[in-house]
Formats: sequence, structure tokens, C-alpha cells
Amino acid sequence: MIDEKAFHTVLEAYKRDFPLFIWNNEHYKWEALQWFRDHWDMNVPTDQFASMLKTSLKKTSNLLETQSTHPRSVLQHMASARPEDVREMFRQLFDESKDVTERITAFKASSENLIQQVDSQHGSTFQNEHAISVYLWLHNPGIYTEYRHEFNTTLPVLENARDWAISIIRLKSSVSVDYTSRSKEDSVRQSATPIVVERNE
Repeated sequence: MIDEKAFHTVLEAYKRDFPLFIWNNEHYKWEALQWFRDHWDMNVPTDQFASMLKTSLKKTSNLLETQSTHPRSVLQHMASARPEDVREMFRQLFDESKDVTERITAFKASSENLIQQVDSQHGSTFQNEHAISVYLWLHNPGIYTEYRHEFNTTLPVLENARDWAISIIRLKSSVSVDYTSRSKEDSVRQSATPIVVERNE
């Protein structure tokens, strides 16, 4: 269960601090989101899919590439070799008629199977829950947000990971960004009603 009183205290602090503090450190995420939405096209010809994917994910920075994890690089490697297989992985992942847990599990399994066919020596695909949550968020930010398991302890008002995920969605949904504005203070519009997204366990 979520302690609503404590949550709203956190929510108000998040909205208050967003323009000057959170935006300074996190603005690249909103820019990556807009960039993705400007360049993603599921229906490009087969010979253009890999380049479209690479371009769409270009600004995701450490969301999909760190010193120890490389989900973007591996995904691009698979798309270059088997674009239609990767296209189908995303088509299934973005299908909102199916349970999200099943879609995440299927994406992970498909990527593991595909990398064995493309490059059996490659090892990990790095397509974990965090990476997949980024793909979902980029495609549909009104429903999803990025998930990082190590941040579970940052909101003590929560009792489990499901509540954590719902609360982060509610926090991020409480502000929206006008991408055309050059002023970080003017670019933030605060919404009065946070969005609550119920997830299946």
C-alpha cells in the first residue's frame, strides 16, 4: 500500500524542485523522449530499420549505455543482422492488448534467442527490465516510466516494488515539458492531477 499523505509530501517537493534542480540533471531524458518520438517509425522498409532504430535511440545516453551495460549497442547489432526479427520484438512489446509482464518476458526471451543466432559468442544481450522499461517509456510516456531496481529505497513511503513503480509514474506524470521552449522555468507545466497506472503483479 502507498501512504498517500507521505506520497503527496514527496510529490509537492518533486514539483517544487523540478524547474531548478531536477531539470538541470534530468532534462536529457525529456530530450531523448522527444527525439525518439520524432524519429521512430515502425513501418520503415527492412533495409532502413536498423538505421532508424540507431537514430531513434541516439540521445538515450546512460539510459541505455553505461560502462558495464550495453543494451543499445547489442540491440543495434541484432537489428543490423536481423531487422525483421527486432522489428517484431518491438511490435509485440508495444502491443497494449497484451499483459505488460508477458511482453517484457517475451522481449527478453526473444533477444536471448536472437543473439545466439546472430553472434553466439556475444554473451549478454543486456535487455533487462530497466532497458525494456526505457523502450516502453520512450514509446508511451503517458503509461510507462524507466525502472531502476536500485532506486527502490528512495521512497520510504512504499512497501513493495509495484507501489514504487506506480509512485514514480505518478511523480513524473505530475509535470510535463513543452519541448519548444528554451527556458527551463517556462518549459515546465505542472498538472493538478497525477496519473495513477495500475500494474498487474
